[in-house]
Amino acid sequence: MFENSKRNKQIVLGSAIVAKATVRRENGRIEFLVVFQESTRHEFYWIFSGKRQRSPRRSWRYVGMQGRDFNTDHKPYCDFGSFVDHYARLHQAQVLTVRVYHARRLASMLTKTQHETIHADWTPQDMSAARFDKINKRAGYQSAPHGFFFNLRDRASDNAVFQSKDEVLVYEDICEDCGTKHAFAHFSDGKKLCNVGFVEMRNNPGFEYRGYQNQIGFRFTYRTHLTGATG
Repeated sequence: MFENSKRNKQIVLGSAIVAKATVRRENGRIEFLVVFQESTRHEFYWIFSGKRQRSPRRSWRYVGMQGRDFNTDHKPYCDFGSFVDHYARLHQAQVLTVRVYHARRLASMLTKTQHETIHADWTPQDMSAARFDKINKRAGYQSAPHGFFFNLRDRASDNAVFQSKDEVLVYEDICEDCGTKHAFAHFSDGKKLCNVGFVEMRNNPGFEYRGYQNQIGFRFTYRTHLTGATG
């Protein structure tokens, strides 16, 4: 039973996000309320915490979950919007964002989910073998690094001193501004620019392109002088 629960939970968390809300608790903690494509009836709404509103998905910390149906005569929630409102009132939280990515899928899930609970045996007798394999592969893909090979960087070497004070490096990393993984500029003082990548740095007259190095990324250095500058 434990192995089923663990495996099925990974499948749910590795599936696409159907709807997401962000709230700020009274103590300042940011929380994310999420419905996944593989959410079950008993584990429908998933709650996570993060350091900031735009914390990337892989950095979220699991808090808890709620079922789709609230079995009382007076239902405090019946859909995603009313669940978010109920959760915010219950925890004196401020609702920051509410977004439904797949409205039709969510509407269908509010009537019927693929599974009742993550604690069941999700072997191919519940679904086709091809679908089960596809879901497992999708879950693995969500947690694996991917992108162009020359943009990947060995994160195990992050403690090494690769960058000098006059260098700007462009490599793939989790962006705190947009919450996705892409290549952008990293300055030696810790500043990171989301929308400044290889092309922008290469076209900037204030920097000189020094080439690409494995485990480091694309290297640029400040120019000592600008052509046409007057002094």
